[in-house]
Order: sequence, then structure tokens, then C-alpha cells
Amino acid sequence: MTTSLDASPAGVSATDAIASASAPSPETGGWDDRVKRYGWVFALVLWAACVCYAALHLRHGWVPYDAGALGESAQRVLAGQLPHRDFDEIYTGGLSYLNALSFRMWGTSLVAMRITLLIAFALWLPAVYSIARRVAPLPLAAAVTLLAASWSIPVYPEAMPSWYNLFFATFGVAALFSYLDDGHRRWLVAAGVCAALSCLIKIVGLYFVGAALLFLLYHDQDRAIKGATGVSGDRVVSVLLTVAAVAFDAALLVLVRDHITPDVLVQFILPGAALSALLVWREWRAPPTAWRTRVAGLTRLGLPFVAGLLLPIALALIPYAASGSLGALVNGVFVLPARRLSFAYRGPRGALAFVVLAAAGLIVPRAARAFSARGRLEAEILLAIALLAVPVGASIAVVYRLAWIPMRVMIPLAAVWAAWHLARRADDGSGDTGNSRIFLLAAATALCGLVRFPFAVPNYFFYAGSLAALTVLALASRRGPAWRRLTGVCVVAYLAFAVVRIHSSSVFTIGLSNRTDNQHAALPLPRGRIDVSPHDSAMYDVLVGELRAHSRSTYTYAGPDAPQIYFLSGLRNPTRTLFDFFDDPVGRTPRILRELDERGVTAVVINARGDFSGSLTTSLAAALETRFPLHEQIGRFTLRWRE
Repeated sequence: MTTSLDASPAGVSATDAIASASAPSPETGGWDDRVKRYGWVFALVLWAACVCYAALHLRHGWVPYDAGALGESAQRVLAGQLPHRDFDEIYTGGLSYLNALSFRMWGTSLVAMRITLLIAFALWLPAVYSIARRVAPLPLAAAVTLLAASWSIPVYPEAMPSWYNLFFATFGVAALFSYLDDGHRRWLVAAGVCAALSCLIKIVGLYFVGAALLFLLYHDQDRAIKGATGVSGDRVVSVLLTVAAVAFDAALLVLVRDHITPDVLVQFILPGAALSALLVWREWRAPPTAWRTRVAGLTRLGLPFVAGLLLPIALALIPYAASGSLGALVNGVFVLPARRLSFAYRGPRGALAFVVLAAAGLIVPRAARAFSARGRLEAEILLAIALLAVPVGASIAVVYRLAWIPMRVMIPLAAVWAAWHLARRADDGSGDTGNSRIFLLAAATALCGLVRFPFAVPNYFFYAGSLAALTVLALASRRGPAWRRLTGVCVVAYLAFAVVRIHSSSVFTIGLSNRTDNQHAALPLPRGRIDVSPHDSAMYDVLVGELRAHSRSTYTYAGPDAPQIYFLSGLRNPTRTLFDFFDDPVGRTPRILRELDERGVTAVVINARGDFSGSLTTSLAAALETRFPLHEQIGRFTLRWRE
């Protein structure tokens, strides 16, 4: 039996390897027949288990300003306001319309948005399973589907746009996989539509656009190499592709230009740079081809994708063009978000861990060859025991932090491993059924992983972690049996780690400490219907009740960074901002006071300190104290009113 970690069926795709391995035996042939016949039953049971588990966590926990911003934006859309034109939408705007639809369907509450998220999650799971099944045997595909489910909304069940970015990126990858299966260009259109919808939810959907374009370049290279006839060609496309790769890497550097550290370079630059370098290396290594032929091939691949991308975006632009507010849209989508780099930046970690784990991945398989088959098997068993002990041992703080290290660097490791693997297997002849799938998954992982910039807190890993897991699955499935066994053990261990340690934690402590959160008290407000901490439950119940009792207007003012007050109270926001750091500081105090006077506001809520914007300016705080002299302290908030 082959136990070397370096064993690799280099010239055979994952699905072909499974089929050829099972063909000689009548018993396994019967197993294959049963899988084909009843596979849909197994997939349905797997899907139902994941959806039910996610539903059990749907009401658990919140981040007040996240929930409030999503609900307040949807409320303003329901009131007929246009994002960016009438208020400072913090994302592209599509999510506000989706959440407004949620309120229409399920009632106006925080849980309504989560119900729609659960439906999207239920639609996403078959795409994950379909991708996994194309690159790995059934047991591994099922295990990774469970892992992906555990790494998604049970971690943080708020209807955040980044979940939808992950879902649409996965749908796009599945569509491109289908294109590799049958070559129909309708799948390219479908991938473009998925990319467009992702962009309309949050502009970071552009990262998947970049991943898809990298994949199309890789696929065109494959077609050019296969179609080489020995006729003399030129290097025009090679030069242009090299220039494009350099521009791509420069764009990544520009994105992080004010925050360049070793950790930033490893997490956000290296993954994309490794894949672009692979494209350039393959281009110059292949025989030259006529530029007209290459341009025609790229056009046939790119036009359907671009058509699918532009159509939904063009439709979304119609109300802005009709109202003359395209400038406001551009400002809100591309200019205002730049302020987050100053007010909401959190740097990543993991450069040293990446180097250590990458070195181990190179050294250990080679060192294993010096041992006997029995020695390798014993080492494999010991490693499996250690991995499976992690979920239990993670009750100890140091074990918990160690368990997070592979997750912290999984995205760059997956992308770089893929580039290294594809460079070594450039001539294995597997074509679209193997290498192209790996490159596509790696590109999606590398670029969608940029969602963590500029706010690289640990829970942001999960917005791209499932793509990284699928990439690792595809790579491990191309190696020997020992790699597949080790991957299976890792998946089971980290699935248990997620269920036992992560899902019971607050989003504020995930990846930092093994502390069980206490968000199990109902938020007793008509617009609540979720479980929060006992402190938040009592505080918001009293605060909202007192605020409504002292308000003789349908408007109030709450800040800084307290959009949840507007949503939970049902009182309207007289300003255009949800988070204070988005507001224009020039003339801000008199502008806010004028808006309060025009709407007859009699009660306001002052947050002690905004999570991003800090405290109120001295001038605004003094003016509010003068106009609203009566006050009551309720938790971190000061309720001020006048008779």
C-alpha cells in the first residue's frame, strides 16, 4: 500500500482516478452503482442536516451596529429612498433591496433578514457539494460540504453582504465548472451574472470578477497549447499578458499601499501574485502563437462573461441615470468607503506561520520517504490522533490559539500550493478536468480572500474559508492515498472544532479566546426576535421604551454609530448617515441641529463612544445638552429630551 505523502496520480483527474480505481473490483463496482442510484438521497439528507443545523443558530447573537445598519437601510428603501442619493448606504445597495423584500415577506424584524439569508444558504450548499464532488471522492466531498456549512452562517448568522459575496462567488465557480464540463458558453454568461449580483450586494464582488478573468486567461492558454501546430507565431499576446500581470500585481499593492507589512504582503499580495506569475511563466514557456488566433479565442471566452456581468449592472443603474444621481452612486460606492481605511482598519497576522507551515509542507513529505511504510503509517496515525484531539484540547487557551494558526494562513497557503502544483504538473495532460479546476478555485480563494481587507478580524476568514477548503480538497485529491486520508482527518477535526468551540463563541472573541458567549436572552422588542446578551436585552428594552415615551416626533437622533436605535425604536433618522465617520465634517453641527429643528425632534440618544467614529465632537455634544437638558443614563447610552 502506498503511504508516502508525495504519491501523486499526476496525469489523472480526480474523478477519473476514482473511476479507474473502482473499476476492477465487482464489489466496488456495485458500490459505484449504488452511489449513482441513491446518491441524490444521500445529498438530500446531507443538505437537510446542514440547513436544520444552521436554522438552529439563526436567532443567536448579534453585533448591534451591523444589525441596525442593515435594518435601517432596508427601512429607508421601503420608504422610497434611493441608496447613495438619499442616504449614505454603506454597501452597493442591492442588499438593502433584498432586506426590504425580507421585511415585506416575513415582517419587519431583525430575524426576517436572517430567514432570507438561510434560504440563500440552502441554495448555496448544493453548489458547494457539486464543486466538491467534481474534484474529490464522495466521502471527502461530503465532509468538506459539512465543513463549509459549519464555516458559514452558524458562525455569525447576520445577513452580512460578505456572506452573499461568498455565495455568489461559489455559484460563479460552479457555473465555470459546468462550462469546463460541456463547453457551452451559457455557463460563462451565468458566471458573469453571478459576479454582477455579487457586486450589486457589495463592491468587493469585483474580486470574483478578477478571479474569473484570471481563469479565462489560464483556460485560453490551455487551448492555445493544445492547439499548437508548430506553425511560427509571435509573442504579442505574451507581452500583453505580462504587462497585464504586472498591472494586476501593482493594483494589489495600490489597494494596501498605506498598510504594507509582512503580514499584509503574505495575506493579500502573495496569493494573487503567485497565480499571476504562474500565468506569465506558462505563457513564455509555451510555443508562440499568432496574436489574431489568441485574441479571437479570448474574445469568445470573455464576451459571454462580460455580457452576463454588464446586464444586471446596467439595469441597476437605470434609476440613478433617470434621477441624475450617477455621481452620488459613484461617490458612495468608490469614494466614501475609502474612509474605512482610517476608521475601521484591522491588520492581518500570519506571515511567520505561513513560512513555517509552507516549509513543513515541503520538508515533511520528502523526509517521510526515508522511513519504512510501517513508520509512515504510524506517524500518520499519531498525527490523526493529535488533530482529532484539537476540539477537546482547545478548551485550553494555548491549544485554541494554536488551532487557529492553520486557519489564519489557509487562504495564502491554498493559493500558493495551487500555483506550485500547477507549475510542477504543467505537462501532465490532465487539461480542463484537473488543472483548470484547481486554478479556478485557487483564483477565487486568492482574490475573494481580499474581502478581509481592511478589517482582518478572525471571523472575516469565514467569508472566503470555504473556497480555500475546496481548493485544498482539489489539491489533496490529486495526491496519494495518504494525502486524502490526512485531508479527511483535518476536515473532521476542524468540523468538530467549529461545532464545539466556534459556534458557541461570540463573534467578538472568535479566534482570540475560547470564551463561551452569553447571547441567549430574547430581545423583547417587536423588531427584535433574536437572542442577545441579558445586558443588551434589558438595556435596549428600557432605552427604546423611554425613547418612544419622550418622543413627540416620528424622528430622533442617535449617534455616534448607533443605527440600531433607529431600527429598534421605529423612529426615523433625520440625517443621511448611519455611521458618523461617513458624514461630511464641514458644517456638520449646524447641519444636524437644523435637521432636528425642522423635524421637531424632542428626544435623542447619545452613544458613549462609537465603535468606529469615536465620541461626539465637543460642539455637537454641547449643543445637544443645551437643546435637550433632561437626561437619563441607560447602559452606554445617554437619553436626552426636552419637555
